Amino acid sequence: MTDPEVEAYNVRVGTQTFAGLFQFTTNTLLVETAQAIRGMGSDIIKFYLGGPDFNRQYRISLPASITNLVTLARDEPSCRAVLEMPFRHYILWTYCFTPGWWTDGLSADERTKEYNEMLAFARYLFTQYNNSGKTFYLGHWEGDWYLLPNYNTATNPSPTALQGMRDWLNTRQQAVDEARRTTPHTGVEVYLYTEANRVLDAMNNVPGASQRVINQVVPYVTNLDFVSWSSYDGQNLGAQALRDTLNYIESMLPTNKAAVIPGKRIFVGEYGWGGTLSYAAQEPPTRAYIKNLVQWGCPFVLFWEVYNNEPGKSFSLITPQGDPTPCYLLHARFANQARLVVARFKQDHGRLPVPVEFGSVMSSVLSQPLPAPVALSLTHAPVTELAATSVTLNGLVTQGIYGQEWARLFACWGTNDAGVDASGWAHTILVATNHLFGAAPFTATLTNLLPDTHYYFRFLATNPSAAAWSPGVGEFRTLTGPAPGTSPRLGISTTNQSVDLQWAVSATLYSLQTATNLRPPMVWLPVTNPPSLIGNTQRLLLPADLPVKYFRLVGS
Repeated sequence: MTDPEVEAYNVRVGTQTFAGLFQFTTNTLLVETAQAIRGMGSDIIKFYLGGPDFNRQYRISLPASITNLVTLARDEPSCRAVLEMPFRHYILWTYCFTPGWWTDGLSADERTKEYNEMLAFARYLFTQYNNSGKTFYLGHWEGDWYLLPNYNTATNPSPTALQGMRDWLNTRQQAVDEARRTTPHTGVEVYLYTEANRVLDAMNNVPGASQRVINQVVPYVTNLDFVSWSSYDGQNLGAQALRDTLNYIESMLPTNKAAVIPGKRIFVGEYGWGGTLSYAAQEPPTRAYIKNLVQWGCPFVLFWEVYNNEPGKSFSLITPQGDPTPCYLLHARFANQARLVVARFKQDHGRLPVPVEFGSVMSSVLSQPLPAPVALSLTHAPVTELAATSVTLNGLVTQGIYGQEWARLFACWGTNDAGVDASGWAHTILVATNHLFGAAPFTATLTNLLPDTHYYFRFLATNPSAAAWSPGVGEFRTLTGPAPGTSPRLGISTTNQSVDLQWAVSATLYSLQTATNLRPPMVWLPVTNPPSLIGNTQRLLLPADLPVKYFRLVGS
């Protein structure tokens, strides 16, 4: 039960891996944490890609042959392995190997080196991952902390630092745009983003401390693709205040790319309550925050993070003991439920949901804790078309885990209830193979039953991953039929106006026929007029002015 369009749909919610304090396998920390994120069902990953801090992030020493972003992505085994995993969205802290930094201004030489390395790297991604369905977002860590020495939020950045950051981002954006323009590619995309983390300082116009990335840098990067908000300063806002803040951020982003990049271009690159709340206490605010951000239309909502990076804190989806936290279960269940929602929407509407439709549906889903998915569930409804020797059974099947194989549906029945032991039932038939997302109806028609007999039945659904029985046992009793070797009685009476034909309701396997004579060759034709039901009797009134006719009941 998969759909390529559904699998390519961005379900927005994910996480990241930076400087994890613990490890459980012999793989590198980068590969291990990437596998953990994939195991959660996510196709989004965020990690560090650059020379200066790579060893601290993942405890991997880079050889002398790795001198730039291209050689890191191409030749470092862990980087290459993660880039080739089935992630669709890569959000990358991307730092060039070339020396120099921009806080004291970006020199012409620094600008040239930054441009060339970013251009080569973007071209590599366009070429290497052509037709992969992958999208890469190249950015950086919290930009306001680069502007504010010693994390001093009571001041404004220097004009030199502000201009340096503008020049740096414009240079990087020009390189990415040039790579996109000059490199043939299909089914792959590369974008640039900057990250702001002190948005409320600017929005609230804090005296002497209101110049921040969002209002003093972003508006001057005229072709900027995306803005990330590391949103610790706003994650405790109420729903309306949060929407106002997102709208404020969006108002600062130049609109040059609005016609080129569809949808919202503001995402949340970091958030989390691991510094103040226990693992269990983090789930409700995390779920509420995801709900509000997805409803607004953020393309990504990235929890900090998969393995905790701060001693004594709880910033992680997996505990130091290797156990999933409540927020891990929230993310895993969200990813599964979101894909089922998208698949059901496409099934019902013939298209994928637009972001506002997705946000509306998932907002409702997130209004309460997400239950563990049930792989297969079955229910049976009242039987229909009950007759002396046949009946139609009705049921519903729901498959709750996206990506599992479609279930095969069986009906088991007999004069004794064999419970959930398939071999104990007198009869078992394959009814159908499910092919619908959501609650899917199905029917099973049973024939050659005994008249006036009590039967039991259950449904069974199986696929290679799971099996499920319908809860409880269904029951029905066939209608009374004629005794063996006898035919039901056909009563005929006449008046001046009508011919009155009557026979038992239980004679369901008999049809009424008529002929105009009894001499060979006799031609018996079916009477197509529908009878009416009166108690246990079927009755048919025909006009008396018909030619002479003969009637009979004939068993089918």
